[in-house]
Amino acid sequence: MSLGFFNLFAAPAPSSNTPITRKPTAEEEELEWFIALGVNQYRAYLEKTSLIIREDITTIARNHSQYLSDNNIWSGVACHDGWREYRSDALINLNLRAPAENIATLDGPIFVIGSQEGRENIATAALNGWLESQRGHRETMENDYVYTGVGVIVRETGDRHLIYVTQLFGK
Repeated sequence: MSLGFFNLFAAPAPSSNTPITRKPTAEEEELEWFIALGVNQYRAYLEKTSLIIREDITTIARNHSQYLSDNNIWSGVACHDGWREYRSDALINLNLRAPAENIATLDGPIFVIGSQEGRENIATAALNGWLESQRGHRETMENDYVYTGVGVIVRETGDRHLIYVTQLFGK
């Protein structure tokens, strides 16, 4: 099933620095993995090296996604609120150069969290959104970054899921 330009599965509160207080669900962790896998498959297509997933960067990405969810920040420039804070306070403290981020917010009953196919569709939708974006998200994925971390928070609202995705990059 293709959701757009690139089907990655066709081939085998206070601030975003505040630590999240809950452990990610198994579905959120699997979504993080699918998204990182999709970005690495896209990079392989471009003959770029795979990004190394770092747990410390993943934690920062989860914190930012949680911040977006807690504050009902859904789209636009507000999604990047806190970027300057966690870029300087956290990413630079991890000795990363040139940190960057991609953010996706997804919503809909179409996204069935409880199945692997549903999680693959969510990851594909996030990746396609970045590839089709006019705001430099594609260039971020294509840059010569070495490390990454993906944080996903899923918030249920009735029959819909609100999905917040933050992917961080560094050299």
